[in-house]
Amino acid sequence: WSVYPNPCNDFISIAFTENKSTTSEKTLVNIYSGDGKLMGHHLIPSGISSKKINLDHLPSGMYILELKNESGTNRYKLLHQ
Repeated sequence: WSVYPNPCNDFISIAFTENKSTTSEKTLVNIYSGDGKLMGHHLIPSGISSKKINLDHLPSGMYILELKNESGTNRYKLLHQ
């Protein structure tokens, strides 16, 4: 996965870099505040090569972006300005 821009303002983009992620697996995106509270979640259907997620409803701060599918879980620190 590739997550950009970081730091971000109103949105982030998630691009899938492996073909198997874009063709056969759904991906769950969870957004956690710095203290671990779930602030939002999105389900990205299989067959999608990139997804733009709106973050303008979140206050400025540090977040953890968690991406989960059958291939595994990745977490990214995300600075929202």
